[in-house]
Amino acid sequence: MADPKYANLIGIAYDQPDIYETKDLPEADQNAEIFEEESDSIERLHISASTALSKFKGKTLDSANVDFSDRLSRRIRTGYSARSGDWELAGEGEKETAIQKYQRLQCEMRELLDEVAELKEVAKDESNKQPCTALSRQVESLVKQLTELRLEEKLGSELVGSLTDPQGAQFKKLLSQLEQFQVSGQRERGGQGEGGDATVKFQLTLRPGHAQLAQTARLADLEQRLARVEQAVGATPAKLSRLGVGDHSLLSTAQHLASRAALLDSAQLDAAESRLSTLLTKLDQVAEKTAAITGS
Repeated sequence: MADPKYANLIGIAYDQPDIYETKDLPEADQNAEIFEEESDSIERLHISASTALSKFKGKTLDSANVDFSDRLSRRIRTGYSARSGDWELAGEGEKETAIQKYQRLQCEMRELLDEVAELKEVAKDESNKQPCTALSRQVESLVKQLTELRLEEKLGSELVGSLTDPQGAQFKKLLSQLEQFQVSGQRERGGQGEGGDATVKFQLTLRPGHAQLAQTARLADLEQRLARVEQAVGATPAKLSRLGVGDHSLLSTAQHLASRAALLDSAQLDAAESRLSTLLTKLDQVAEKTAAITGS
């Protein structure tokens, strides 16, 4: 039985079926098509999954030494190290390292194999195919020798890294020397370090052209500053004499002008005005006394 407190409420229809309203649209509007507005400010990218797969195929992401923190420490903090199978060759006029030369030879051998294979396909006669076949065998043997060389394994990862990135290797070497120097400095003065000599030696080179260029830049800056001072104050002695400082230097002249400008401060002007008003009242009193004495 229903609660009797709801029995006599206004607006309740008794003995009638209950109707529940929903927010559904009418049947005519339920299958309405939705159109997206096109705008020049929105760029719609059509990305092909097959193209993206072919672009990133063979790439690896090294997350072994990932650190995105902003803390300061001796260890270099880097993000993800994305590596691929691509090799970086030396540019024109640059000196090749052993690793770059080894990789270049591998690339050229593979290109030569592809060219020989194309020549074999193009050649129709058996007489033309024989030289191409012999050449392809020689190239394949050379490629096999290069593969069996395994230069990366023989040289080691540290030496390969120093050859591919000499600047980074020098930086790491400098950091290791600084760490050794700091550790040896914390030991006792009388003790002898196990690492040998505890000094760090650096070689500084001076380029006369750069030093002369820096000196010329400083002189040009000084000349510009002098030109601005002459434009503001003047270069003739007559203009300097107007300041009332005699034959003093520009520094004393600037100090004299600063002291005069300080008198124009609002606090200084208020004090001067009050003193002038007091002086005027005293002068009026003196004038009145003088008039009284002369009149009598």
